[in-house]
Amino acid sequence: MNKLFLFPILLAFAILFSGCPSNNVEYYDGVFPTTPVNFTEINSIYDDYNSMLPVTQYNQYLSFSSNRNSAGENFDIVGDNLNVWWDMETGVLTINDDQGNHDISFLDTLQRMINTPANEFGPYSLNYWIQSATGTSTRYNLVTYSSNYESDDYKSKFVYYKSDGYENGDGTYYGPFDINLIDSLHNAQYTSFLNEGEFQGYNWDEVNPSIFSKMIFNSDINGNADIFSIDLPQNDNFIAMLKSDNAISPDAITELNSDSEDKCPFVNEHLMVFSSNRPGGFGGYDLYYSEFANGAWSEPINFGEEINTSDDEFRPVTILVYGFTNDLMIFSSNRPGGKGGFDLYYVGLPFKLNEFELIAY
Repeated sequence: MNKLFLFPILLAFAILFSGCPSNNVEYYDGVFPTTPVNFTEINSIYDDYNSMLPVTQYNQYLSFSSNRNSAGENFDIVGDNLNVWWDMETGVLTINDDQGNHDISFLDTLQRMINTPANEFGPYSLNYWIQSATGTSTRYNLVTYSSNYESDDYKSKFVYYKSDGYENGDGTYYGPFDINLIDSLHNAQYTSFLNEGEFQGYNWDEVNPSIFSKMIFNSDINGNADIFSIDLPQNDNFIAMLKSDNAISPDAITELNSDSEDKCPFVNEHLMVFSSNRPGGFGGYDLYYSEFANGAWSEPINFGEEINTSDDEFRPVTILVYGFTNDLMIFSSNRPGGKGGFDLYYVGLPFKLNEFELIAY
């Protein structure tokens, strides 16, 4: 049975010395490395990729696809801890899989609902509150993903956990449900959402799905995989909208697509990162980014040879981390030097997500 573990992201000494730093503090702002680092504590000898950093009330979890449980056969959604520790006295960054102290047993149940004897890819998590007219609040932990369990095509699906906010497994579980808005499209998967005005960050601030304007995903309805979007209707019930039987015609994002394979889009506020094997890269799949401004996506920019290799770099995700001079990206790669197959790597972005100004290192 797969187990999805807890990870808190901690800024060491930033919390301990908040408002009253010791005389030994010299490194107030953390810095993520600008060259990729293998997440050795989490990776296996099998393929580990398609990661996601879902947020719950007080913690986050690193979930990803792996074929470790079937010794290299089908892929499940699995997870492990992620602990980030910045020492303000020494300037040393530690990232490992130390376990936190909170009960996240409800995620075990969600994972059992997701995984099948077939393949599950591309987890994406949303966590938010709904407040009733009487003042009571209900918390939703929702995970989208894709599966080929019911057909040869990959269909996008979701499950969710509904509770009073306490992460104790006493809430109610629902799903899996098809995302009918896009499931008529061939291999529509890797759903993400344009959430202008809200970043996905390391703390427990939740997103507000009612302000999402677009769903972003990839599909090969035109032959090669391309990146598409659909305009989401305004709604007060995000889950009901996802369940709707009314398919929405997709728009190919022509600014991003090429004659090659363009896939795995991930949107964090105005920034999209994705994978492509288009000409002009460093070989195989490379990672690219684009900014959404004035209603359109900018021309994609290759992350460069500091991050990309002649092998494959796949499914990047980004996260805003306060207290650091740059932000964090996690992706997968089959480059040499890993544990085997695809491994998960982490690296610092060359900019802050909420400023989007390139940093000179």
